[in-house]
Amino acid sequence: MKACLFIALACAFLSFASSLHCWTCRNARSVESCDRFGTLEKCQYNEQACQTVHRRIGYFSVINKRCKQAHACETNQAQNDRPSGKSTQCNTDQVNSVCRCCCKDDKCNMGGLKCSSRGDQVCPALEPVSYGSTDCTRGNSSGSVCSFGCNRPGYSLHPPRHTTSECFTSGKWSNPAPCCARQCPPFLLFDSVILFHADQPRNTGAMMMLAEIFRQSVEVGQDSIRFAGAYFSGVTMITSRIRFSDYTDSDSLRQLVINRLHNPKNTEDGLVNATSALEFTMQNLLVPEAGMRGPEVPKKITIMTNQNPDDDTAEYARQLRNNPDLPVEFLVLGFQNEGMELDYNKMVDITGSPDRVFLFENDPTKINSDSIKEIHDFLCANPCRHVLPGL
Repeated sequence: MKACLFIALACAFLSFASSLHCWTCRNARSVESCDRFGTLEKCQYNEQACQTVHRRIGYFSVINKRCKQAHACETNQAQNDRPSGKSTQCNTDQVNSVCRCCCKDDKCNMGGLKCSSRGDQVCPALEPVSYGSTDCTRGNSSGSVCSFGCNRPGYSLHPPRHTTSECFTSGKWSNPAPCCARQCPPFLLFDSVILFHADQPRNTGAMMMLAEIFRQSVEVGQDSIRFAGAYFSGVTMITSRIRFSDYTDSDSLRQLVINRLHNPKNTEDGLVNATSALEFTMQNLLVPEAGMRGPEVPKKITIMTNQNPDDDTAEYARQLRNNPDLPVEFLVLGFQNEGMELDYNKMVDITGSPDRVFLFENDPTKINSDSIKEIHDFLCANPCRHVLPGL
C-alpha cells in the first residue's frame, strides 16, 4: 500500500515538475499558418524540449512543431549541418531542405526556427528590395521572418512565391530576397545595339520585319530598353548609324530605321567583317557620347545576318563578354537563305552559348509575332535583371 502511494506521489510530482508548454501543429504550410491554427500543448515529464521541423520541398514548405525528448531533439538538430547533395540537410541552395530546431522554454517554438544550443545565430543582411519594402520580426537574427512587398504601381514580387524568408539556425536565409519587377515583356532593361548584314541589300526584309515586331513588343525608354544600330558589310556604313541619343521615343526610332537602314549598300569586296562592326560599335555606339547609360544597365549586341562572317569574330566577342569594366552580352539571329547554310558553331562561338543563337527563314512572309516568342522567353527568364538598382 505504501509503495503504491509512493509511486502515485512520484508521478504527480513529475507531472507538476514538467511545466514545459510547446506550440504544436502538424503539416502546416507556413510558420504563420502553424502559429495561427496550432495549439499550446503541455509536455510529458520526459519531454523537456520544444521542436520545430521545417521541410522545404521545391516551392512548398511543411512545418511541424511538438514536444520532444531533449536528447532526441538535439540529435535531430545536429543533422542540420550534415552533408546532403552539394551542401547540407538544412540549406538554402538546393531544391529540398529539412531544418530541425530545439528550444527549452515555454512557448519558445512559436514563430520561426530557434535553436537554443547554437545560440542566437545571425544571417547575412538581405539585399534591399528596389521599389519595395522588407519587414523582419527579429532583424537578421536566427528565427527572424522577413516579409517582402512592392510599393510602386506596376511592380510585383519575383519569384512570386518568395513573399517571406526565414533566418535559419545555420545562418542562412530560407529564400534570397526577391525583387520588385515589371512584366517582361514589354519591360526589358538593356542598352541594345543591333548590327545588320545581308548578302544583298534586298534580302534585309525578314530582318527588318523581325526588328520592327520586336520594337513594337517592348517599352522603349530611359528606365527600360533603348536601341542603337548600324548596317555593315566589309566596313560599317556610317550613314546607317543610329545612336541612343538620336531619338526621343519608340515612334521616332521607327522613323530613323526607315530612313537609315532600309536602303543599305554592301562594299564591292563582298566581305562580312563582323569584327570591324563590333569595333565600330565600341567606339561609336556603346559610349556615353552616343547616349549610352551607366554600368547599371546591361549592354547587349545583336548581330542579324544571312551570311557567315569572313573573319574570326569569336575572339573579339569573347574579349567583350569578359570585359570587367563593360561586359557585353551577345545574340546572333541567323536568317537562312535557300541553298545557303549558316555556320551554327561559329555563331555559338560569338555568343558563348547556344541559348543565344536563333535561326529563322529569310522570308518576310514567315516572320510574325510568334517569331520573337523564343527570344522573349530567353531575355525575360529573370525579370529581376530588368530593374534599375538602388531605387
